[in-house]
Amino acid sequence: MAPEYAMHGYLTDKADIYSFGVVALEVVNGRSNTSSQRTEECFNLLDWAHFLREGENLIELADPRLASSL
Repeated sequence: MAPEYAMHGYLTDKADIYSFGVVALEVVNGRSNTSSQRTEECFNLLDWAHFLREGENLIELADPRLASSL
């Protein structure tokens, strides 16, 4: 759910952009945002992406099945 919708109850164009970003994360990661395992550091796919980015390990977000077999 887009943050502005959760906080204020109205939708804007920004909500669509937020939703597209979450879907893009799901495609790259190969998992649903709602099925991510809860850990101490993060509790959804978006938080996990932020956590990995801060640790400069963002490549770990990518599904290993996307790797080239060359």
